[in-house]
Order: sequence, then C-alpha cells, then structure tokens
Amino acid sequence: MMDDNDDSPYRGRSNPTVILSSTSKLEKSRMRYFHLSFPIKWEKMIFQRDGKWMAHCWLLSFMHVSITIPPFFHLMLENIGDGQIGVYLKSPREPYRMVVSQEGTQDREIEPYTFEGTRYAVTHIGELQTVRIEERPGEGLQDGS
Repeated sequence: MMDDNDDSPYRGRSNPTVILSSTSKLEKSRMRYFHLSFPIKWEKMIFQRDGKWMAHCWLLSFMHVSITIPPFFHLMLENIGDGQIGVYLKSPREPYRMVVSQEGTQDREIEPYTFEGTRYAVTHIGELQTVRIEERPGEGLQDGS
C-alpha cells in the first residue's frame, strides 16, 4: 500500500502503530481493518503479557481498525493524520477506565460520557502514547439505567 510515487496519496504520510492493553481477552476474529471505510485483510498481532492482553495495530493513511472486546466493549482506532490516532470506545453497560500514557509523563484518564444509554469515551493520541482500557469491577451499572 505504500508508494513513493509523487502522485501517491500515501507519500510523506505518517503510519503510526497503536499498542492496546486490555484486561479482557482480545481475539483476532473480533478485529476488522478498513481502508477508506472498506474492509480489508491486514496483519493482526495479539499476545498476552503480565496478565493483560496486548494488540499491536498498524495503521496506514486512511485506515482504521474496529475491535470488539467481550462482553460489552467496542473500540475503533483511526489514523487521523499527522501521527495522530483517534480512539473511540463504546460500552452499553460496563464501567471502564480508559487511560492514555506516555513514558516520562503523567497518565491521563479519559472521562466517559453517556448518549442514549450507551457510554462512550473519545480521545486522540500521538504515536508514542499507549491506550489502556480496564474494567472497573464492582461498579456495574444496573439494568434499565
């Protein structure tokens, strides 16, 4: 997909890698990559380290990846240009903590919001940052809330 041709839309673009860490199991079958919103086949790297599931997501220009994390999380990571990644998290019921971290800086927790009964968290990160998503046990929302 990369091309050094002067007429290429990819020339001179940044292609960041996102490292996702989750306390819930990640599965390759639940990761879907898109280029210009069309589904494509792309390399999926998932492994477990220190009791957490890790995924490396390589995003070329005009790409995003959609990840479902059972039981209730849906995450989308999008290359929004200039080395920035859009991170969009949706969870209809489960409370969670989404944290952006970078070596040498203080972690930044992302405040969720609710829209029509579904919880969302939205942020953008640079390519040197990591997003960590953790469930908050014992803080479950009641049905019908």
